[in-house]
Amino acid sequence: MNGMNEVFQLIHKEFKSDNMIDSWLFISSPWPICIILTVYLTFVLKLGPTFMKTREPINIKYIMLFYNLMQVVFNSYILVYQFITPELPSYLWNYSCYPDSTGTKNYITQELHKASWYFSVSKIMDLFDTVFFILRKKDSHVSFLHVYHHINMVVTCFFHLRFIKSKHFHLYQRFPNFFLSDPLEIIK
Repeated sequence: MNGMNEVFQLIHKEFKSDNMIDSWLFISSPWPICIILTVYLTFVLKLGPTFMKTREPINIKYIMLFYNLMQVVFNSYILVYQFITPELPSYLWNYSCYPDSTGTKNYITQELHKASWYFSVSKIMDLFDTVFFILRKKDSHVSFLHVYHHINMVVTCFFHLRFIKSKHFHLYQRFPNFFLSDPLEIIK
């Protein structure tokens, strides 16, 4: 029993609490994320294909163009947001491998968390990619890995912001995504 108590204390110590971040939309409770993902899975796996079975593909070209443009603008905003924040680029350069132990960079940490929240919202918006595939009857594009990737990104972002709040997450998950996702949105 003592060993279990030590494990729980270790886990509790790792999960950081921040009242400001924990009150943000989609972060304060797991229920909004659970509901969004349940609706997503229900539509993608059952309702959407059933609805489209006897119908012609829906022409949503202009909706998709607008959606892709908004995705590019939003992801570019997140990237630019991080570079116009004073001291952020030098902070990321100097403390990307070793966290700042002085505690003097709370402002920067909050800005990184804001950017992570924006990124999380963009991952929720990315769920519409699959919806568009279904409505255009491109069912071959909706693979297990595609659906798993979208669900995993939303869940990972939620858990990071709600429980872990690591500064390292910002570098290793978001930055590569900007350089891969933005060109792909333009190509679509």
